[in-house]
Amino acid sequence: MKKIIPLFILSVFAFGFYGCDKGKAATTEEQYTNLNVTILLDLSDRISKMKNPEQASRDTAAVMQIVRSFKKFVRTKGIAHTDDKIKVIFYPQGSQSLIHRTAAELSVDFSAMEGGDKRFAYETLDSIYSSGLSQIYDAASSAASFDGSDLYSFFRYRAQDDCISSERNSKNILVILTDGYLYHKNNKIKNENRYSYIGPEAPHLKIFRGKENWEQSFDEEGYGLIPSGVQLENLSILVLEVNPAEGHVRDYEIIRKYWGGWFEEMGITGKKYKIVQSDLPSQNAPIIGKFIETAARL
Repeated sequence: MKKIIPLFILSVFAFGFYGCDKGKAATTEEQYTNLNVTILLDLSDRISKMKNPEQASRDTAAVMQIVRSFKKFVRTKGIAHTDDKIKVIFYPQGSQSLIHRTAAELSVDFSAMEGGDKRFAYETLDSIYSSGLSQIYDAASSAASFDGSDLYSFFRYRAQDDCISSERNSKNILVILTDGYLYHKNNKIKNENRYSYIGPEAPHLKIFRGKENWEQSFDEEGYGLIPSGVQLENLSILVLEVNPAEGHVRDYEIIRKYWGGWFEEMGITGKKYKIVQSDLPSQNAPIIGKFIETAARL
């Protein structure tokens, strides 16, 4: 004699099976790592067409490699599961409305999109960035004057809000494109042997160019950048296109010493930061890819 299983029992069993599976999927979804990438452009005279005619193309090549690395990460989990974010910023904001509008168009937040929109944004990301960067650098590099990029104040007042996501599964990455010299006409502070700026002609940089044991003197005499007053331990930072002044190769090491100590005082330590000298885009491309890949796992 066949046993008849009541319909309501089958219904309960089926609901329990699919309900548990749905719960498991939701849990898995929450476990996906999402990148929160901020690209900070130093639009000081380093990008002047008169001073450095090739810098815009170098910066563009670096940013496009960041975009490719970002998309590669998205592919590893599938577009449907991406809640990643990527954007371009600069500081201070300046007054050119074209640059502001274009930068806004380069702010892409997949978490605010549904399936079809996500795929379209993913597929068009390269072309949007290529076109947008061209507009930004064409406008910025032709400026009549350059006030400088106030990166010191950015870390002190904006980095926490602009670069750190409150979402538990976000990996926050800041990529800065700069020559490494910190300068803005309205921000030149000195506190003993601590400074808010570094320039090619700054005494606190020039003093180390000819010293044999300069790193020891640097540490013993307490040189460095003035602490920003913020803790950014949830941020990974990649500094690209550091370019020593002509004839002063050691400036790269001195700049790295200043920046590295500054980052570590902000809680950014170990593999969470890297400072890279300007080189052929093909040489720096693997460095960019590896850093983003590593930051996604930290």
